[in-house]
Amino acid sequence: MDVLSVREATRFAADHCRAGKGPIVMELQTYRYHGHSMSDPGVSYRTREEIQEVRSKSDPISLLRERMLSNNMASAEEFKPSSEVWDYGMVMVLRVLLWVKGLMFTPNWFGPAPGFRNGLGEFSGEDPTGSEMDVEIRKEVDDAAQFATSDPEPPLEDLCNHVFSNNPPLDVRGTHPWSKLKSVS
Repeated sequence: MDVLSVREATRFAADHCRAGKGPIVMELQTYRYHGHSMSDPGVSYRTREEIQEVRSKSDPISLLRERMLSNNMASAEEFKPSSEVWDYGMVMVLRVLLWVKGLMFTPNWFGPAPGFRNGLGEFSGEDPTGSEMDVEIRKEVDDAAQFATSDPEPPLEDLCNHVFSNNPPLDVRGTHPWSKLKSVS
């Protein structure tokens, strides 16, 4: 849980993708200090001591703070909270929340016209007819939906079969995470 490591890994992945070398899947491991919800205290499957130990040794904010202090990038005084910073931060949080609420609940949100299929365009006032490409894409989606609804159900024995690509297009830093796999169907 290191902010700078995540930044560098993300930079590498973005550069890799922008260079046209294909996609990258990033797995970021995190640790929740609290339960999933109000009904989950988060201590039925781990101890409070474990949570405190992880927080004291691996908290990304604390690690970044210590790194900045040890490298003279900031002083301890600069990390002390001030009421001005707190007030500004709360105002910004409220502005973002109100902005998001405004995006989600427009006058048309609860009653878009039936069959009006233009993604979020129906809420932005865009032309619902779309471009020639939109028409082609819509036709392709409609054809796929028609095929999916008219195609017979697969036999039960096929439900346990796995389908793999024979040549997964994944080559990151010269490694191939999977050997070639063959389909059983």
